[in-house]
Amino acid sequence: MDNREARMAINRRCWLTNTPWIDGAIEALSGVARVFLPPEGPCYECTMTAEDYRLVNLRRSCALLSKEEMLSGKTPTTPTTSAVIAGIAVQEAVKLLHRKKEPALPVLAGKGFVFNGLTHDSYVVTYQEREDCYAHEKIERLVELPGFTAAGTTWRQLLARVRAEMGAEAIVELLNDLVYRLVCAHCGKEEDYLGNLAQLSASAAVCPVCGQVRQVVFTHQITGDEPFLDYTLRSTGVAPWEILAGQAGAERIYFELSGDRMWSGKEGANAH
Repeated sequence: MDNREARMAINRRCWLTNTPWIDGAIEALSGVARVFLPPEGPCYECTMTAEDYRLVNLRRSCALLSKEEMLSGKTPTTPTTSAVIAGIAVQEAVKLLHRKKEPALPVLAGKGFVFNGLTHDSYVVTYQEREDCYAHEKIERLVELPGFTAAGTTWRQLLARVRAEMGAEAIVELLNDLVYRLVCAHCGKEEDYLGNLAQLSASAAVCPVCGQVRQVVFTHQITGDEPFLDYTLRSTGVAPWEILAGQAGAERIYFELSGDRMWSGKEGANAH
């Protein structure tokens, strides 16, 4: 992972499913490895600063970052520091795999191992849980959908199933911002586009007519008025075996594309 959006997406999914995850980050000769253990303690977003959120929201603004601006945010890395952080991350993963055995092995739960290759220093930091963190949402109710897969289900079909469960006013909430149109304010050229905002490259955002950076039109929910309702979930960036949320007023129910799990199980059986 090389950006905040990817980490936020993984963090929220792990918190929904109570799945431990390990994050490693490097910058020049420095790096950090940290472990997050849902459902308790701080998560990745608890460690984010106001500046982190500002940079994330900047990419979600009307105009995408230019290629030069995106490149300016890159940071140099070194293979030596990468090896140190990767080694700590693997060590923590091995301990997590054996954490149910006695004696229990301590892990960096809610903590970070910080390495400074310039001064040869290393230390452990402890993160604080934010009570108002949006990422700490838990699944109270999960509905499995055995006949639904990412590649074989359209948004119209999924929305109909959600409304059959929750009522005619229900909508589908997305975990990622979905771009469905690119608009050039300079020449007026519009183009249909389907994909996650985080995956939209700088080159794709450039208008093919006048060369200006286009504005993105995106959504984070499916209400029934979208122009792409008859597209499959997979064609719009939804992963197999995904969990999506249905919302009706204050009620929230999660729906699992369980057909992908059944398919994966058959593949696994055939592989052996």
